[in-house]
Amino acid sequence: MRTTLDLLRPTQIAETVNINNQDRQFSNNDLVYVQVHKRNDWYWEPGNVIERIGSVNYNVWLCGKRSGLIRSHVNQIRPRYDSANTEAEFLNKHLPLSVLLEEVGIRQQPTEPSPEAVDEHAQEQLIGLSNR
Repeated sequence: MRTTLDLLRPTQIAETVNINNQDRQFSNNDLVYVQVHKRNDWYWEPGNVIERIGSVNYNVWLCGKRSGLIRSHVNQIRPRYDSANTEAEFLNKHLPLSVLLEEVGIRQQPTEPSPEAVDEHAQEQLIGLSNR
């Protein structure tokens, strides 16, 4: 119970603490696991975030046993880390092999002819055929 003497003390503001220190915001095309409820049971299903609806709801496209669109609360969504995608992102963010080999001083042999070389070769063949 509050009294007039309570007004002399500063009020304590309760800090909101994020449970388990989870990031509770997702972007479009984020990989997630969604809690899917069916009858009297639930299970985790992989999916992709399509869009955010309001402050706590998301449209998620499921890509597991049950495929399709589902609307889920942020409490029913967890981030998913796909090893194949993270490896591809890792490779895309790093330097190509040719740049690294040049830095070390190793010359890489071209595996395919350049488009200019192919065009020159084709022109030489055409000139050779027209001279006959």
